This record gives sequence, C-alpha cells and structure tokens, in this order.
Amino acid sequence: MRHSLPFGKKRCAMKRAAMTVALPIIVALIGLAREAAAQPSPRLPLGDPVYEELDQVAGSGLVTTIIYGQRPWTRAEVARIVAAANEELSVHAVSSSTRRVLARLSGRFAKELRASSMPISREPTIARWIRPEAGQGNLELLGLDSPSRDIPTTPVGGVAADLNPVINERGGRRYAQGETVSTEWNGAWTLGNRALLALQPRLATGGGSSGQFSEATLQGASLGFESRNLVVEVGRQPLVWGQGMAGGLLLSTSGRPLDMIRVATARPWRAPWVFRWLGMLRGSAFLADLGPHQNFPHAKIAAYKLSGDVTSYFEFSAAVLVHEGGRGSPSVSPLDRLIDFIPAIKYAIHGDSTQFSNKLAGFDSRFRIPALHGLQLYTEHVFDDADPRRWKSTLWQDTGHILGLSLAQLGPQGAMAAAAEFHHTGIRYYEHATFISGVAFNRTLLGDPLGPQGDGGYLRLRHDAGGAQTWRIDAAVERRGGDVWGTRSVGPHDAHFTFVLERHQPAEWRHRLAVQWSLAASPRQRLTLEGGVERVRDAGFVAGARRVNRLGAVEWTWLAW
Repeated sequence: MRHSLPFGKKRCAMKRAAMTVALPIIVALIGLAREAAAQPSPRLPLGDPVYEELDQVAGSGLVTTIIYGQRPWTRAEVARIVAAANEELSVHAVSSSTRRVLARLSGRFAKELRASSMPISREPTIARWIRPEAGQGNLELLGLDSPSRDIPTTPVGGVAADLNPVINERGGRRYAQGETVSTEWNGAWTLGNRALLALQPRLATGGGSSGQFSEATLQGASLGFESRNLVVEVGRQPLVWGQGMAGGLLLSTSGRPLDMIRVATARPWRAPWVFRWLGMLRGSAFLADLGPHQNFPHAKIAAYKLSGDVTSYFEFSAAVLVHEGGRGSPSVSPLDRLIDFIPAIKYAIHGDSTQFSNKLAGFDSRFRIPALHGLQLYTEHVFDDADPRRWKSTLWQDTGHILGLSLAQLGPQGAMAAAAEFHHTGIRYYEHATFISGVAFNRTLLGDPLGPQGDGGYLRLRHDAGGAQTWRIDAAVERRGGDVWGTRSVGPHDAHFTFVLERHQPAEWRHRLAVQWSLAASPRQRLTLEGGVERVRDAGFVAGARRVNRLGAVEWTWLAW
C-alpha cells in the first residue's frame, strides 16, 4: 500500500489476531482436501487448441465444474471435464459440432480417461519408475516487422518492460525484428507414482534490422510431487490467472514462465466445514524469483489464488500478488510481510506507513448461461495498491478491469464461436516508485500486455466444424495514454492524495487484425498459418508518428506420444 492511514496503538494486537485467525483458514482453503491418491499429470501448453475446444463444450452446458481462473490445465483435468461432458451428452441437446469436438477430445485423452477408472500400479520395475507421459514438438518460422518500445518511466513510478502487441500471447518468447526459426520440445515423464519431470527446451535463431541472435533457452523445466490432492512443484513454469481469452491482469499468456516454488490442488475439491457453500474449489500459491535484472536484484513475486464453482454455472475467484524483497530492498519483519499478504487486515491496521512492496489484489468471476447460445459473461477487477481513503479514484486510476462475453453454438451446426472483451488499466498500473522494475520479468509484463494507462477492445471469431480445419480471426483496438502524471499530497501520511497532470502527450492508438488457419493433418500432427497487420498512430506518444507492423508465421506441431 503506497498511501496509508495514521498510526494506531492497536496494530500489534491486530497482527496477532491475523496470525491466529487468518492463517488456518487460508491453509485449509488452499487444499488440504482428503482426495484419493492419483498419479501426477503433465500440463497442456497454453497455446493448445484444447482450451478453445473445451470452451465450446463448457458453453453447451455439458459441464458443471470447470474452473477457468487458474491455468494451464493438466491432461488429467481435461480428461475429468471430458468424462463429465460425455456423461451428460445423452440428456442435453447440443450441436453436431460440439458432439464432434467432444468425440475428438475423447480420442485424444483416451489414455487419461482409462487411467481415471483404474487403480494405480505399484510394480517396482524400471519401466514403472520412468514413464513418458507427454511429448510434443513444434517447428516455427516467423517473420516480424514490428519494433518493440519500452514503457517510459514517469514521476508516479516505473516498470522495466517492452511492448510489442503483434507478438502477444506467445509466452514471452524472443523473436528477431526480421525472421526467426525456432524449434521447441515439450516433454513430461513420471518418476515412480508421485513425481513428474517436465522439460521444455527451445532453440531459436534469427536476424534482421535488430541484429542477429541465436539462443538455447528453457521455456519450462520443473519437478513436481503429488500427494493426495496436493501438488508441489519447483522450477520454471508457465502460469495464467484470469478469465480472459489471454488470461488476466495478474498473469497472462504473454508473460514469461517464472522460476518458482508452487503449491496447488491437483483437482477441484469441496471445501470442508462451514465453507461448503463455496462449492468446488481450486487453490494455488507460489513464490517466484525475478532474477538479477531488477532494481533490487532477485526481488520476489509471492501470490495466492482461490477459485470456486460456487454454483453449477457461476465461478468466483480472489487473488493477491505481492512484489517485494531483493538485495538492497526495504527491510521489514516477517510479521509485517505476513500481514501484507492479507489486504483486508492490512487496510484495517491504522498507521501502517511501511512501503516495502507493491501489491495487486482483486477478484474475477464467470457466469455461464448455456441456453443462450452458450453465453458466458466474465469479469476481472484488480487493484494496484488500493487506498481506502479515496475509493472513487482508486476504482479507475489505480485499478485494472476486464469485462468480457463469449458465445458458442452459433451458425450452421453450431460451429461458430465469438468472444469480445474490454480492458482498462490505471495510470500507474504495474509500476511502482520504489520497485521501479515493476511487475515484469526480463522486460516482459507478467499481466495484461496492454500495460499502464490503457484501454483496449478485443474481438475473436472462431469456426471449427469438428473436422480438420479451424479458422480464427482476432481484431483489436488499443489506446495507450501518453500523459505524464505526478502526485500531490499533504503530510507524512499522504493526506488528500491526488494525481496531477504534469504534461500532456498524444495517446498511442493501435488497430490490429490477425487471421489464423489450422489444419489437423492427422490426429498427431497440426499445421498452423498466421498473418497479422497493425496500424499505429502517434507511435511512442509522438504526434504524427505512424507505422504499419506486420507478422507472418507457419508452425508445424506433432505429438510424439
């Protein structure tokens, strides 16, 4: 919290109460569920078409428990959703397209569907100790004519990140300003009955106006352990939180995978005791290291999220993300750090004038109304350092919002789907005056690639008749504000805080259109072609600066096992 209330004498007592009451509740809800034992399951890549296919299935009303707010999903989770949909297929009227999509998913995840009804084998053989669970490779050629630009530092804060919207939703992968050839392998192996090793190496080389580069990187590398319904993972992992097409305001598909320790529930579970009204839950928490390229080297991101299907067709989630620590950062007690993770208690403690972190906290929700062409309404609202003394300005100037809707079962045979979203980010979103590297990792925003002081409208149309071909059209209009803002307040506790316009600059406008065509050449191979164009007006907040950005890509993906 950047601006706080006068100091009060009850602070220590409230801290002790927080530890006594809040911690047991959080631990219980995060996932101490007494589920049957199961083998660990690998995650599906975030760009996999299965996510859009399951969105069509969920929109049909065949699934009552599906939690969008925490992704990627594992193969076992997808199999659970497919199995539940198959059970409802005989009593629900759905389009022929949805039936074909569900049949295709049933074939692809047949191994997981069979395993869910079979006991775990505990044969002590080498073959049982090391088993391949997933193997997928891809080869990509991408041509890019779109320079990136940084996010300028202002008096209200800074964030060390670059923007290049043409290559959003690619997991922070690096591409040359020119041509890039890359190959990637996504493999997972179970070790015994409780461990899973996942590796995702990437080789890339390219060149053009930005110079030549060749690199070998790990897009992912982690070791996970599962016991009952609890998973503990260590390593580099992709993580997306939020309801939007590309994730949400905290973690999106455009952010880089983080080096982290993560604890999560493997499957949805019903909360115990008086919390049963929350429905089927999923919880996760992680601690990530942001590496040496921060203003405080090795600063940390710590976050937790709890999501629940409160009713059959209503999902609600709450999350907190804290950016803190690192070499040379403000020093505080462990108790202060703990209180910082519970916003309701943090704001209730009068006189907490410490500024040792940047905190984002908020909630998201989704309503599903299958009878109206698979209508789904979803929202996300996240505060970046909320100030309880000025809620009116906080709700717009310090907050991010995503409002969206999607429709399935459209057109002939129900083969069309559509989604539309509006995004807004506040004046200093993801920025901070102390942690000036911002909520970013290796110059890539973790959350919405819109960045601070932005508004965007997005439209997606998709056609999939359940056969070999899929078409997708994406359109976007984005406005990024160029005004330079400062702040004004009175006294050591920032009374009467307000934002002040210091310099007006033209806003940068971007209009973008992208088309993607995918052909399933066989059940194990897929060819994808993509082309996009973006027109930029007042680029970099310079009046009259215009340019046209372009992208073209071809990708071949194959399943090895």
